[in-house]
Amino acid sequence: ETVTRGDAAEAVVRIMHADAATQETDGYFRDVLTDDPHAAAIYTAARLGVFGKGAETFEPDAALTCAQAVKLAVCMIGYQKKAEAMGGYPSGYIKAAREADILDGIPTDTETAISYGTWLHLLSKTVHADLLDVAAFGSDYVHFKITPGRTILTEYHHINSYEGVVIADSTMAAEGDVLKEDAVLLDNGEKLVNENPDYVGLVGRYVTAY
Repeated sequence: ETVTRGDAAEAVVRIMHADAATQETDGYFRDVLTDDPHAAAIYTAARLGVFGKGAETFEPDAALTCAQAVKLAVCMIGYQKKAEAMGGYPSGYIKAAREADILDGIPTDTETAISYGTWLHLLSKTVHADLLDVAAFGSDYVHFKITPGRTILTEYHHINSYEGVVIADSTMAAEGDVLKEDAVLLDNGEKLVNENPDYVGLVGRYVTAY
């Protein structure tokens, strides 16, 4: 199953937690009318700068290629200016994606349509990647900065992630005492409330929690 460009716009808007609304269409895409089911997402994604506005057509029903998908991911995490400085589309975006560590296992050719599974894999890596910000700029320079742990999940959805080895829960403990409440204790000291009674017996396992 492939992903269309219209589908991709819908995913981008949801991931970036943007309010999808059709914008003024003058100078926009001739093949995306306001009654198109993807119109709101497409114009919102264009307004966010994830999709470019330069082309006269958008081709919402065309298959999203692997290189196009990589470009969208790079734009979502703030690497667009850096990608353009590194050579533009597609080579600069591929380099930026590699630098952001979201390219592992993702093909990058410009002709092949990305599969649905690969698209989901790329989006998963993208939402966990650290965002890139412009720290300073001038007429002939741009400085970027990364804040570790600042991701699409934390910035747009207020979701934090925690990783570590479980050393105690309400049933057993590898170190210290068994917890009195329904929670898990990680080896880094984080204590997380466990709202799912099925999540027991995790002591000794490396986990990622949200």
